[in-house]
Amino acid sequence: MRPPFPFRFPLLLALLPSGRWTAPHLPHQDRVAQLVAQLGESKDSSRSYQAFQKLFKQKPKAALPLLVRALPGFSLYARSLAFSLIGSYPWDQAEPTLRKLLHCGAPAVELEAALVLRRQGDKSLGPRIAEILEHAPTSKERRAMLLRLGSLADPAIQAAVRDLLSPKLSSIDWDAALYYLLLSQDPKAPRLVQKQLADPTLAKDSRSLLQAFLLGAGQSTEDTAALVRDLESNGNFYRLQKFLLRAETLPPPVLEAALAFLRSHPDNYQARYAIALLARHKHQKALPLIRKLVASRQPLVSQAAFDALQKLGGLSGRASFYQFLKSSDPSLVLRAADTLRRRDDLSGLPKVLELVQSKSPAAKRLRYKALQVLGEFRSPRAVPLLIQALDDPDPSNRSQASWALAKTLRCIFPYRRIDLASAGYRPGATAGERADAVARIRAWWARVRPAK
Repeated sequence: MRPPFPFRFPLLLALLPSGRWTAPHLPHQDRVAQLVAQLGESKDSSRSYQAFQKLFKQKPKAALPLLVRALPGFSLYARSLAFSLIGSYPWDQAEPTLRKLLHCGAPAVELEAALVLRRQGDKSLGPRIAEILEHAPTSKERRAMLLRLGSLADPAIQAAVRDLLSPKLSSIDWDAALYYLLLSQDPKAPRLVQKQLADPTLAKDSRSLLQAFLLGAGQSTEDTAALVRDLESNGNFYRLQKFLLRAETLPPPVLEAALAFLRSHPDNYQARYAIALLARHKHQKALPLIRKLVASRQPLVSQAAFDALQKLGGLSGRASFYQFLKSSDPSLVLRAADTLRRRDDLSGLPKVLELVQSKSPAAKRLRYKALQVLGEFRSPRAVPLLIQALDDPDPSNRSQASWALAKTLRCIFPYRRIDLASAGYRPGATAGERADAVARIRAWWARVRPAK
């Protein structure tokens, strides 16, 4: 497809040696510059994504130097698109661009460029990443950088993060620094943390984080008073549980504190962290309460309780799942049907078919998940509904239906090449194009469907 131009002019055709006719190459620097500017728009994410798609498809070389100049001023979303775009280019073009961004003057951009190069094998960048962290303009930006490091285990980076640790550090800064040191398995961090715990000036809310870190790092600690207090009182499970979930064992008072929080906050969305923690450490005393929370009004809590029951052995036989199939909670019905399917029991299929067709608000909210579960059954009974869902108003549902239908058809016809695109179907096509393609797929299914 030819790119649009702002004016018309006659095209002179040149005959190539191969005998094919083609139009001469037309300059498009201005158009590329417009797309890069559009990519960086912070007020309209949809326009940013449209520009990204066009640049991703065309991969013009002219975009790379433009990105080097423009990327420091991009929003976080546009920046992520820009790095995805750069990463899609051949490495001999992407690498020089990333190396220029290493010194662009925007610390967050420099860090991202360094991390991409580090993941590609350049182990010499540890000191540069440490330097970027040390010179972060604000503690907020440094926290965001620490979260981007993941489990990258580099001695220079670990040393730089250890140097940040101080009793005066805020609890949110302690959180980000300690979690990086835990993920990267820094061998020197536990001793330093023990030393910091001995400092009487350490704030109380930071003390619980240090105690959780030591448990997560496999270190025994006799003093868990601050951690137990925080688990019972403030319910900050998101911050503490990620350390505790990595512990091989936890002291009984810590598990009792998690259970106490769950009893007093059963409908709090953070209760799911307490449930996951108790299930991870096989705390059987929590089983009666978790069994009740399967019916929680909070979908995330209900899902966590359902998963925990399986880990704790609280679902005896299939009878429990058959009871869940009768629930008025669509998410619970889906989980029960999917669990039974994984046990080679397809009795939940009719319920899933009902949910896909349901017009209730609760079922509509779960339509994406219902289509996913339906595809896993790989049943001919699912095909008509999956074909119908190819024209769903929601593009994410259309994509899920396309995936589920292709998977199902490949199981029904293992010796055929199934390609919905050959019928002209694309989830992102126009409504008219989708309708035509769906009609062709439906007619094909009417001809080839297996006899009942």
